Amino acid sequence: MTDRRLRAAVASLLMLAALPAVAGPTAAQQPDRPFVVPQRDVDVLYAIPAAGLASSSAAGSAAVGQRVRFAVDPARQRVDPPGSGTYMITDYVARRLTVVQPDQRLATVLPAPGTPLAPHGVRADGAYRRLDGRVVAGTPCTDWSTRDQAGAESVVCLTDDGVMLQASQGGRLLLQAVHVIYAPQPAAIFAVPDGFRVQVAPAG
Repeated sequence: MTDRRLRAAVASLLMLAALPAVAGPTAAQQPDRPFVVPQRDVDVLYAIPAAGLASSSAAGSAAVGQRVRFAVDPARQRVDPPGSGTYMITDYVARRLTVVQPDQRLATVLPAPGTPLAPHGVRADGAYRRLDGRVVAGTPCTDWSTRDQAGAESVVCLTDDGVMLQASQGGRLLLQAVHVIYAPQPAAIFAVPDGFRVQVAPAG
């Protein structure tokens, strides 16, 4: 995974996985906590500032586009970085990440990063502070201040049903939605294509 765009995809995948998730069942009754997992199937196109992908000193403000699709039942996510053709499928139930490389007709299976996602219908636990509302890609969301699992201060703009539309860390924009479509996501987009060789990466 040396391609810059693929590293960008991993970064946004880890952003979701690193959010404080859910602990006790009481979180479901706490409206002052957001949903951090989509509660509906959704297809989001994000712009990721290129300057934020390499280093804080990178010049330029160009952005790359990245498509993320999420299916609620079962909880699966597909991340399509631009250009490379490689994409990633995360099965949050099986705790499995599959990197699919069509040019090599190869799929590599790895453990999914981060901690388990919050169950459907359960709000996040952890230290979240509600900030202002905004509209991103024509969709209302609320900024929440929190810290990721590494302790870094983050601000994420989440819809009422848990779709991340914008994320920043240390004042640096990490990603921002430019197009949001709520629609059922077909199972086929989360499956390894027929005829591809599947290899399991060694543990550790």
